[in-house]
Amino acid sequence: MVYLLVGGPRARQLVDDLPRGYRPVQSDSGSAVVPLLEDLVVEEAVWTGGSAYALV
Repeated sequence: MVYLLVGGPRARQLVDDLPRGYRPVQSDSGSAVVPLLEDLVVEEAVWTGGSAYALV
């Protein structure tokens, strides 16, 4: 899964491993999956605090 980071020091970056301090967005229907380009779908992850550069 590709994540779009929302907020925090790495806002608007695309990553395939969530950095520490970010968590996937949960919506009423499950995860917040967003079509970014025609063939690229990402899941949003929001900043909750913590070290921005350490992997979970």
